[in-house]
Formats: sequence, C-alpha cells, structure tokens
Amino acid sequence: MKSRAPWIVLFAGPMLDAPLCERERFPADMAPLATAEIALRLALLDAGPGDLALCDGACGGSLLFAEAALARGMRLELRLPFDEKRFLREAVAFAGQHWLSRYLRIRSHPRTVAYCLPEQAVPAAGNPFAEAGQWQLNAALSHGSDRVWLMTLSEGPNAFDAGSGTAQLVEAVHRYTGQIIAIDAAHLLRKTRERRRN
Repeated sequence: MKSRAPWIVLFAGPMLDAPLCERERFPADMAPLATAEIALRLALLDAGPGDLALCDGACGGSLLFAEAALARGMRLELRLPFDEKRFLREAVAFAGQHWLSRYLRIRSHPRTVAYCLPEQAVPAAGNPFAEAGQWQLNAALSHGSDRVWLMTLSEGPNAFDAGSGTAQLVEAVHRYTGQIIAIDAAHLLRKTRERRRN
C-alpha cells in the first residue's frame, strides 16, 4: 500500500504517422521503443493501483500509454475530443485493424471509463484535441495540482507547434505543477532508423 497520495498522470504525444505523411514523426515500427520508454517512466514514477491515467487513446503514444497504465494496475480515463464513432475513424482506424483491436481492448477493460467532450465545448474554429487536452488537465487538477504529472512524447522542448494542444498542455502543467516527464521522440526515431538499416 502506497503511503503517498495517488498520482494523476496525463499523456500528450503524436498519433502514428498517417499513410503518405510528408515527414516521419511516429512510424509504426517505432512503437516497440516507445512502449518500452513509457513503461519505464511509469515504473520510475512507481505508478500503480490507486493512481489514475488520463489520455485520449489515439493510435500511437496515447494508446501505448493507456496499455502501460492498465498493465501497472492504474485506473484509466479516456477523454475523447468528440464522439467515439468519429474518434475511431479519425484517430485510430486509419492505422489498421491491429490498432483498432487494441483500442477496443482498452475501452472494454474494467478499470477504463470513457467520456466524450461535448460538441458545444469546442469553439467553431477550435482544435478538438487541444480542447480535450485542457479538459483532461482540468480533471486532473481537481485532484490537487501537486499530484499531477504530464508525460510527453516529443522531438524536444521546442518542437511543439505553436498553439498545438500539446504545447498548450505543457505550458499549463508548467504553470500549475511543473511535473513533466519528457520522452525524446527524435532519439527513438533515430534508433528506429538504425534498426531498419541493420
């Protein structure tokens, strides 16, 4: 039994690269390295039963984080940026049946609950994923800012697109808690390319 208060751990990072994407960021063959890094960071945090994980469950880093969190006995909240049917079409299914099956396993897990961001919560010109990230953070902060951690998978501290959901989330967490766990996606991509050559 942990003597500390439960952690609330959020995740922010890219989806898998879409087919014919212009620039490689998160190819499917990088997933095993990302899986290992996410699992390691949760282990170093000693996350487990009693702790809560929040993410959107999109294919790529978020879904890998969800799987790792459940494997460690954490509770999981999926907070989707819009209705689930649209989410599966736009953020999971394009990566193939394998990823869709992984999402459905996570979704049906007894320690998982899922919520959809109401359509009216997103401004007409707004980014639903950015709004969902802020929604996740607000939910996390309701437990106490000193208990909130944000895990990111990115190409470096200055790599977030200005105004992106991840950039806004990082800025907000710095403002409220400063507890950020950064995984270097550029390093993982270099290792992935090395493995392809060998």
